[in-house]
Amino acid sequence: MGGGFYVSKVVGVVDIVFGAGAVATIIALAVVYSQEVAKNNEVVSPTNGGSTVKPPVNTPVIPTTAPSNEPWDKYRLPDTLKPDHYNLTLWPRLTVNAQGLYIFTGKSYVVFQRVKETDLILIHSNKLNYTKWDDDHLAKLTALCSTPAPAIKASWLKVTTQFLVLQLHGKLTVGEYYKLDTVFVGELADDMGGFYRSVYMEDGEQKVVATTQMQPTDARKAFPCFDEPAMKAIFHITLLHPPDTVALSNGMEHASAPVTEVGPEVAGNVWRTSFDETKKMSTYLLAFIVSDYAYINSSADNVLVIVLTYSFQNNPLTLVVLYLPTLRYNQVNAIRMASSTGVMECQNLTKGWYSQWMADPVNNPIHPNLRTTVYCSAISAGEAAEWEFGWEQFEAASIAIEADKLRSALACTKQPWLLNKYLDYTLDATKIRKQDVTSTIVYIASNVVGQSLAWDFMRDRWGCIFTQYGGGSFSFSNLIDGVTKRFSTEFELKQFMQFQADNSELGFGSGTLAVSQDIERTTANIKWVAENRNSVQAWFKAHADIP
Repeated sequence: MGGGFYVSKVVGVVDIVFGAGAVATIIALAVVYSQEVAKNNEVVSPTNGGSTVKPPVNTPVIPTTAPSNEPWDKYRLPDTLKPDHYNLTLWPRLTVNAQGLYIFTGKSYVVFQRVKETDLILIHSNKLNYTKWDDDHLAKLTALCSTPAPAIKASWLKVTTQFLVLQLHGKLTVGEYYKLDTVFVGELADDMGGFYRSVYMEDGEQKVVATTQMQPTDARKAFPCFDEPAMKAIFHITLLHPPDTVALSNGMEHASAPVTEVGPEVAGNVWRTSFDETKKMSTYLLAFIVSDYAYINSSADNVLVIVLTYSFQNNPLTLVVLYLPTLRYNQVNAIRMASSTGVMECQNLTKGWYSQWMADPVNNPIHPNLRTTVYCSAISAGEAAEWEFGWEQFEAASIAIEADKLRSALACTKQPWLLNKYLDYTLDATKIRKQDVTSTIVYIASNVVGQSLAWDFMRDRWGCIFTQYGGGSFSFSNLIDGVTKRFSTEFELKQFMQFQADNSELGFGSGTLAVSQDIERTTANIKWVAENRNSVQAWFKAHADIP
């Protein structure tokens, strides 16, 4: 898809301030809500007796032995259960606990229908620790119809396939609805997956933002869920957060009020914000954020408008984002374009700073909070000289976070030959660290110019990639998902399926599940484009001159 609309010319400046991660999250919030929108106590108490200490896993983990044919040893969910809706409350802690960890606590239930005969419940869960109920199990099962729910016989976490497993004493009744309650703790890590934290500096003080970046298989890091694209459901979201922060999620804000009974470790009030229910959607479209950004939103002419403001060096900067109500996250430093005036102004600003640094490599004039986006914008607007300087600084960087900013920005160039050069570097261990190969290729694939280059590179070099990295911790799942996430044509689907067939004997390692799920997502994207292409094109044609 191609197209664009006018946004404020300060968009470029604010993109710099927010950084790529935070803006991507806000975009996800706006897009998902505008597409999808047309009983538990909501208070979450700490799950370890009032402490914010991350508790140890209090359930046995089934050891990995010889492969079995048990359902929990397979990577795909069985088709025996169908989720209807979730009620989810999350409370991210924006300060460290006694162990030096950032955590979040959660309380959720999912209502599901039994479709086929089974005495087993499998629900995705990854890196979550659960509080046991009175019967010493990790979840509570309740029937919502006349027939009582069978008791839970055994419950455990299957780490390899990322399941919470519940074996029952009897079979569930076909057609009836059940409710599964859980209470859990997760780490608010800085890995940019699931529910995670990002950090920025303001007036010498470190500020923490709790946010989401949901790819398929990421939602299970935030709460137990049927985490496959086809397992759509309605979501009721509530966020607990400090009173000096704001909370955003997919739905419009429904209610916001202070609460004081959430735990003895909290000094002062905690705010509870709940949101309108979403339309039925996949788990990977969920988004939520807790931050101290100010914002307003409104809806006019069937277009959602979100305005966020952030003060940098005592100057309020404003970002205005407009979205069609039918746009999906997958179609979003396809249609998000600033006006030519705004882009030129942003490029002149960022290239000015970058040029100063190129003239004096010892002294970097760019503020640390702005570097990620300044680097990307300057390299995107520049030529080989800007890219080569960025590469030299990357090689010379002694601080890991600075090297990561440059490594990400190098993928922003519009020059295909530089992107191909960068792709070749990824398999050279003297240039790119093994643990950085996945994210580097995904960075390149996120560039519109680089997506097809990264896809061709991955297909052509799969044997080399798999042989070289198959025995380590290389994330084939993230690689396959990141390179193919924008696929939306029949041609791309055929290529993807051929890639699967050509390499079936060699295998995909940890990416085995991602291949099948991403083929399914590509099929869904094709359907979405077919259903919405004409209306989107008509909207752009009618609003081409938006002031």
